[in-house]
Amino acid sequence: MRWRNPSSHSDQHQVSFPVTSDAGSNQRKEMGPASTLRALTAATLAAVLLSAGLPAGAAAAAPAPIPPAMPAPTSSAPSSANEAAAASTARDNLHYTAVEGAHYHSVGLRSDGTVWAWGRNLWGELGATGKVRYYNTYSPIRIPRLENIIAISASGSSNKAALREDGSVWEWGGIQGLTQVDQVSNVKQISTGGHYNMALREDGTVYTWQIASYEIEAQKARKPTTVKGLANITYIVAAESTAYAVKKDGTVWRWDEPRTPGTAPSSPVKVKGLSNVRSITYGDDNLYAMDTKGKAWQVNAQGKVTAFHPELTLSRIDANASYVLLATTSGDVHTYGSRTVTGKQGKVNGLSNIADISAGTYHALALDAAGSIWGWGGNKNQEAGGPATSPGGMTYTPIQAPLGTDVYINGQLLEAPYATVATAATVQLPAKAVAAALGAAFAVHRSNDGSIDYYSLVLGDAKATIRPGDTEFHVTIDGKIKDKIVPLPEPVGSYSGATTLPYEALEALGLTVHWDAQRYILTIDVPH
Repeated sequence: MRWRNPSSHSDQHQVSFPVTSDAGSNQRKEMGPASTLRALTAATLAAVLLSAGLPAGAAAAAPAPIPPAMPAPTSSAPSSANEAAAASTARDNLHYTAVEGAHYHSVGLRSDGTVWAWGRNLWGELGATGKVRYYNTYSPIRIPRLENIIAISASGSSNKAALREDGSVWEWGGIQGLTQVDQVSNVKQISTGGHYNMALREDGTVYTWQIASYEIEAQKARKPTTVKGLANITYIVAAESTAYAVKKDGTVWRWDEPRTPGTAPSSPVKVKGLSNVRSITYGDDNLYAMDTKGKAWQVNAQGKVTAFHPELTLSRIDANASYVLLATTSGDVHTYGSRTVTGKQGKVNGLSNIADISAGTYHALALDAAGSIWGWGGNKNQEAGGPATSPGGMTYTPIQAPLGTDVYINGQLLEAPYATVATAATVQLPAKAVAAALGAAFAVHRSNDGSIDYYSLVLGDAKATIRPGDTEFHVTIDGKIKDKIVPLPEPVGSYSGATTLPYEALEALGLTVHWDAQRYILTIDVPH
């Protein structure tokens, strides 16, 4: 479920990306709001696979290739189920365990407990704050300082939350850095809304709190409060101004979450006509419930309960403001509603062995049993996981989203707001961010007419000069040519506002560089 309501927030213990200015042009920015739901732990994913009759290590079986600009670096992009399975094995089982589609962006949780985001970065959705000069990215950005995460939830425009394995809750977005939520602990599920968030504790109680936004000042926002009258809760969902919960006995309860700063939630009331419910979602002006038999039920605004596509037996259900996604126990995905992300109703072609789904505002996402994420629909901001494949910024056939790449410099994780991009031939690094971490200097030299003449990278007494479009460059030591020509697998690139440099250029300057294609880790060390 994703609601359209702009929100931002702040709190203590904030951290954020360092503000940097990299080569590239300023790009158009526009106001984009919304909100949402849902969290999925690795344990929940395993349970879903078992309930769906799918083996936890089943191969992805979707014909859409990894986007051409982001295939596995050591081989060509997989174009079949077998090749995708081989690529997954080669990555030493590094995979995604959860995915959240939101308003023009997506968030993924990896099996190593790290959180990555891609798509639009307007209100800090990707964790990048300050004067960051880019508009969107399909190469994932790692959210800094989030480790040992077991569940995620994403709002439509900016509000995000993550659950650590120690039961603590963390939030980010809205041009603010990462913050820990005080007074909330022992949490097992989270759900983010437009102006409030929710947490389900291990003891079956529910906490909600308001988030600072344009409507609610941080000092006036209500702190975490127990929802009175709720016990033995097993599942929660945050809608726009209404929250929902499923009790252990299979009944569903609802209450109001006021926008007025500091105002407590109303008393929960039972939703009539529903029983044996396992999970719920809200969208297209309806409440949707999935029962313990995998059947879906729709509750409209008047409270009328009807069976929703009873011909399908489901493992997952998720909805947005105008459509519903249904994942079946056979691993297929179906979509219905007043406006689906492609305008088509029914089965989504190109997907199989699907274990989880997430309904973004204009794009949809699916997580297969091998841990690969597939995206389709509106893709102007590359939120589906790759460049748009059709006119109008659309992607009609699901494409595979890439895994993010970690860069370590002298043993320290590089926290940069610009993405590292693994390609078929090399790994392209954000040049200025890497140079700054190395204590080096990267510069773009322009001709009198403003065009780029050449690039330079200086480290100590070593200097590399590279011309645009060239796949070779000169290295000098103390002004003397060391190697007249040093080959590069690719030219210097430009990605999302940053000039990018193939890592082989660093090796030519005497640095020790190692690319681990199994774990998607690049290490750079300065010899002593």
